[in-house]
Amino acid sequence: MSSIQIDELIRSKRKSVTLIITKEAKLVVRAPLRYPLREIEKLVEEKRRWIESKQREAINKLQCSDKLAFEVGGELLFLGQSYRIEMQEDLKRVVVQDGKIVFPLMPENMFLTYLSKWYRAQAKYHLIKRIEEISQSVSIPYAKASLTSARRRWGSCSASNVIHLTWRLMMAHPKAIDYVITHELCHVLNKNHSKVFWNQVQQLMPDYKLQRKWLKEHAYILDIL
Repeated sequence: MSSIQIDELIRSKRKSVTLIITKEAKLVVRAPLRYPLREIEKLVEEKRRWIESKQREAINKLQCSDKLAFEVGGELLFLGQSYRIEMQEDLKRVVVQDGKIVFPLMPENMFLTYLSKWYRAQAKYHLIKRIEEISQSVSIPYAKASLTSARRRWGSCSASNVIHLTWRLMMAHPKAIDYVITHELCHVLNKNHSKVFWNQVQQLMPDYKLQRKWLKEHAYILDIL
């Protein structure tokens, strides 16, 4: 059995060794200045199963991300479904139909900017409307809703009960979107992740663990546009 490759070893004034798997599936080790290399290699070998599992996970996410190509003939995600990208000269607005999303004809260098604006416009309608619907359904009021461009989290709830959702949620499955909204509404009542909080989430959404798993597996969405 071959040894696991350490792609980068970073030494600093720290007290412990930390193993990190990057989104490119590389193994980065952070260690104290004088920590013996043989002990680092021993630890890496002890954590082999964890490292290989996380690297496979990172590679799978990279492969999923690579399938999405924001260009004519490529694919994008909208409400959890994959659509082929096309352009049509006589269109005035975007049309979603038959497994494809057709955009007005435009120069190639303008498309990504146009696409992100389109996602934001969809989020402004769909997400804000959905927060209000779920809020009324579960009888949990909130101060207001706000859209962000966050790349590290799907949503958040402030101390003043303002719910923030990233517009990138428009790429997620509708049930996963509902979970994020339900999660943040529960934070209106509980500002932590205590047992009481999770019991509330489960009461409102019994299959929330499935949706949380979907979001974890599709976290690469937050970085692709």
